[in-house]
Amino acid sequence: MATTASASSRPVLPHRARVTGESKQNSIPVRLALAARIAELPGIATVDVPGDASPAAVEIHLQRPASSLRDQLAPILLCRIDQAGIDVHGLDDRDHHQLLSRRWGRLGASYVQLWLPRDNEELEVCWSVVRRAYARLLDIATNSQPDRISGWPKDRPRFSRTSLQ
Repeated sequence: MATTASASSRPVLPHRARVTGESKQNSIPVRLALAARIAELPGIATVDVPGDASPAAVEIHLQRPASSLRDQLAPILLCRIDQAGIDVHGLDDRDHHQLLSRRWGRLGASYVQLWLPRDNEELEVCWSVVRRAYARLLDIATNSQPDRISGWPKDRPRFSRTSLQ
């Protein structure tokens, strides 16, 4: 059976190790490094989600490419980072399965919530997952432009508002 190039080049994630209370490291620098890497991706916009004292979360959006200001489309949510984890949107079912089976997170409504990275090795895994979601969403955004003339999907019937038929 033949496999596609994207399926055969898909990296296999390692199992995420459980950490006891004494062996937890200060993971704040690792989390900041992940946020800095995401912010360097082209077409990224961030939005602070307000909390009690400081931003409770940060939403990271992918701005769709447009040929003019008039054709600008709404940004696509790539991920949301908060204290509970990283909600990554845009992954396919194979990625969902691999992340869940190797204990890297849990399934949300339309996303996978990755656990926050604790060290540099986990940072690389989280970064590869976010990059995969970014590439998939960017591909979808650039290849699915709406029909500018009608605005209707092509499989729906069109009706005339005149009685001159």
